Amino acid sequence: MRVRLTDRLTLRQLRYTLVIALGLGLLLSAVQVARDYSQHVDSTMASAERMLDAFHYAAVQAAYTLDSDLAGDVVRGLVADGPIVSARIISDLGDRLAGIHVGEQIEATPVAFLFGQPVVQRRELTKTQPGGRQETIGFLEVEISAVRTAGPFLERVALNLLSVLIETVVLAGVLALIYLRTTTRPITTIVSRLQAAEDEGTLVKDLPVPRGHDKDEIGFLVKAFNGLLRSVETELRARRQAEDDLRKANDVLEIRVEERTAHLNQEIAERRAIEEALRQSEERFRDLAEVSSDWFWETDEHGRFTLVSDRFFGVSGLSRHQIVGRTVGDLLTATIIADISDGWDVLQHMMEQRSPLVRYDMTLRGNDGRMIFARMDGKPVFDITGQFIGYRGTGRDVTQRKIVEARLDEARSEAERANAAKSHFLANMSHELRTPMNAILGFAQLLRAAPGQGLTQTQKSYVQHILDAGDHLLRLINEILDLARIEAGRIELSIESVDIVELIKECSDMLEPLAAGQDIAVTIEGHDSPLHVMADRSRLKQILLNLGSNAIKYNRPGGSMKIGFGTSPTAGMQRILVNDTGIGIPHDMLRKVFEPFNRIGADRTAIEGTGIGLTVTRQLVEHMNGAIGVDSTVGEGSTFWFDLPVSTPLPKPKDLEDRRTQPQDGEQGQPPLRVLYVEDNPANRDLMRDVMDLRPNVTLVMAENGKTGLSLALSENPDLILLDMNLPDIDGLQIARKLRTDLQMRHTPIVAVSAGAMARDIERARNVGIDDYVCKPFDVSEMLTLLDSVATGTYTSGSLRQNGTGNTLGTTLL
Repeated sequence: MRVRLTDRLTLRQLRYTLVIALGLGLLLSAVQVARDYSQHVDSTMASAERMLDAFHYAAVQAAYTLDSDLAGDVVRGLVADGPIVSARIISDLGDRLAGIHVGEQIEATPVAFLFGQPVVQRRELTKTQPGGRQETIGFLEVEISAVRTAGPFLERVALNLLSVLIETVVLAGVLALIYLRTTTRPITTIVSRLQAAEDEGTLVKDLPVPRGHDKDEIGFLVKAFNGLLRSVETELRARRQAEDDLRKANDVLEIRVEERTAHLNQEIAERRAIEEALRQSEERFRDLAEVSSDWFWETDEHGRFTLVSDRFFGVSGLSRHQIVGRTVGDLLTATIIADISDGWDVLQHMMEQRSPLVRYDMTLRGNDGRMIFARMDGKPVFDITGQFIGYRGTGRDVTQRKIVEARLDEARSEAERANAAKSHFLANMSHELRTPMNAILGFAQLLRAAPGQGLTQTQKSYVQHILDAGDHLLRLINEILDLARIEAGRIELSIESVDIVELIKECSDMLEPLAAGQDIAVTIEGHDSPLHVMADRSRLKQILLNLGSNAIKYNRPGGSMKIGFGTSPTAGMQRILVNDTGIGIPHDMLRKVFEPFNRIGADRTAIEGTGIGLTVTRQLVEHMNGAIGVDSTVGEGSTFWFDLPVSTPLPKPKDLEDRRTQPQDGEQGQPPLRVLYVEDNPANRDLMRDVMDLRPNVTLVMAENGKTGLSLALSENPDLILLDMNLPDIDGLQIARKLRTDLQMRHTPIVAVSAGAMARDIERARNVGIDDYVCKPFDVSEMLTLLDSVATGTYTSGSLRQNGTGNTLGTTLL
């Protein structure tokens, strides 16, 4: 084994053991020496204190008597033996009585240097005087040195160091033998085996485990090394196999490189073609941007414009340096942008949130002072990492559109003013027409209904003609008002679940007199059980009556009119059919049936009509989410149909059912009723007086102006107040408002009787506390029903509208 002696592991272990053991021994010895040194110093001081205590009394006597001999004996006794090397006694006057010093021989030795300078200690000498007072008579000074007693201490130190050295050498020898047997020899054996294999040039496959080291670290090291050798052998075989595989793969790779080179050449050619196409696309985009009516813009992440196409500068007249590099806020400050549609704060917030900008209108001020209206759209742009890099968008000049919109707004305002004027005219005409109609129809009804008047048959026919003509004129007024409201978009509907079967039967009863007069048979086909649709009940009744009356009027003598049900092609819809056997409508005229004031040639006949009934009917159906149409065959008749949404029936309130089944005719023995009627028109007052005469239990009080009516209401305390809205001094709204503030009149029923039939008139009346609204001309029988319900206590506010009493009582058609 070629290892130098100085490099042997045993020698190195021995050297390290000696150094460490010697160091630890010396450290422990130093600790022990320090401890002994401390004990020696403490014992020296204690010995000195005992000697001072022993000679203290003699020193006091020497100082008190000033006895030099005694003082000399004391100091000699103190330095005779022990640690005290110097002593002296001094009187209270500072005179030295005796002194001695014995340390000259040892102060300069190394031992004196080790223990340091002597410690000076001074003790006061006192004498107790009569009365217990202590009096200082002198001082005893001594110098204490541990050097005089250091001999035993030094001997112990020397013995301690010598024992440490011997122990260290013995320990090192023992450890060296242990190292040699347990570590050095087994390792030397293993290294020798490896060296021999190296010299022979063979590969070691398995090393033997040294004897006695099967289970320790050396045994595990040998076993691990053997496993490593086997792994190396396996790895060598794998490497040889890998080299063979690599050689084959290299051949394949060379083939693939050749193929990839060919593909790269093809891709380069294709990329050049793509670059050329991209260049052409950029040129095409640039050309389109130059000729487009829009312009394009971009900003950076801070909102500064970095790109604006030339089209913008051509439209606005602004220069590029005025826009590029600035933000929208900068342009606002520079008054280049005069206004933003939603405001700068909103636009700034949207840009901070990185939201798309949609249809932002801006007003720009050109260099020549001309105002340009622009519409801007933009979207945020992000890079592939999701980092915001700015906005990109388009702009368009909408100046001409703004001018057109301003003109349209002006035209719309003018149309609204004209429509308001038309509505005001219709309201005035309605009021002016209804006021005389109230007297005409009211007195005619009284003539027809009053007993004992002795009218001849001819006179009765005259009265009937008056009623028929008045009804026709009233229907004409109502149809015109309905059409005006629908066209103005002020139609008010109360959509609910309506039993169409019940309503058709009700309308059939109302159409029977008209059909009987023209010998027309009315039949109803369809459901025996209820069938509900979503509609406004009163408007649906108006539709049925309008279609039914047309089927009767435009029928042939002896013909028939049939109301039934069909199947709608639209799911969730119910179809209602109104069929007649009249002359029919030509096919080319069907599209004009629902046009206003177009009677399809019937204006040349004796049949009365306005030509707007079907127009109103179509508008009402469509406002109730339905559809209407007509099928007709010339010479055979026509079938009008309309579809409405099907609904689930709603339960009827029990109190409403009970109220509808109660008798409404005036009966004898009813409670007395006091009625106040405020009306400025004498004819209407006379009519109301005659109506009240039909009820003996009614006492009528009338006032011809508002102030008188207000005074009578507070003084007479009536049970019912009938109030005209248009009075010469104060209107009915003011009267109702004042009556509702009075505790006595707070719950008295107030019913408006007015010729004003507009929806806003009725809404204002309801807002001031009026319970119901009756439109002139009113029906006499329904007025009597109102009187009976108030007299019997069954009247409730709004019941006229709930009962749906048509044009004359209630507001369901308004």
